[in-house]
Amino acid sequence: KTISDFFFALINSLTNHANKDAGLAFQSIVDDYHYIASLYGEKYLRFIPKEDFLKKFNEGDNSTKRAYKRAYHYIHELERVNRAYAGLTHNNLKEFFNAFNESGLSNENMLCNVCLESEKSNSLKEVIDTGRKLIKDGAIRVHGGGFGGASITIINKKEKDAYIKEME
Repeated sequence: KTISDFFFALINSLTNHANKDAGLAFQSIVDDYHYIASLYGEKYLRFIPKEDFLKKFNEGDNSTKRAYKRAYHYIHELERVNRAYAGLTHNNLKEFFNAFNESGLSNENMLCNVCLESEKSNSLKEVIDTGRKLIKDGAIRVHGGGFGGASITIINKKEKDAYIKEME
C-alpha cells in the first residue's frame, strides 16, 4: 500500500526562497558533525555511543551550543526514521505522523536548517508554521536540505483543498 491508499495526499511546497548563503550553511552542518565526532576521537558521529554523547550533551551549557544540538538531531534521527517505518508497516499512521512531525521539529530546533542563523524567519518557516496550525490529520516538515527551500506535507485528502487554498 502507498500513502494515497490511506486517503492522504502529499503536497510539496516550494517557497522560492533562494538563499545565496545556503551553501555555507550546509557546510556548517558537516563541520559541526565533524567537530563533535572529533571530541570523541571519531571521524563520524555514527561511531559515538548514544549514552556517551548524551552524558556530554547534558554537561554545562553544551545543550545550547549549535554543534551539540546538531549532533543530538543526527543521533536521534535514525530512531525517528525507524518509528516512522514501523508506523507505516503496521498501519499505524498516528505513529508515523508523530515521528514525521518530531523529525521536522528537530530539523528546525536542533539541526537548525529551516532558517539561517542571521534570519528569525523566512518563507519556509512561515509555510511550516502555518501548515502546523492548519493540519488536523497529517504531518509537515522541511524537505531537502532546508534553509529556505521546500516543505513536504502529508494531509488527509478531506483537508487538502482547504489547505492548498489557505497556503496560496
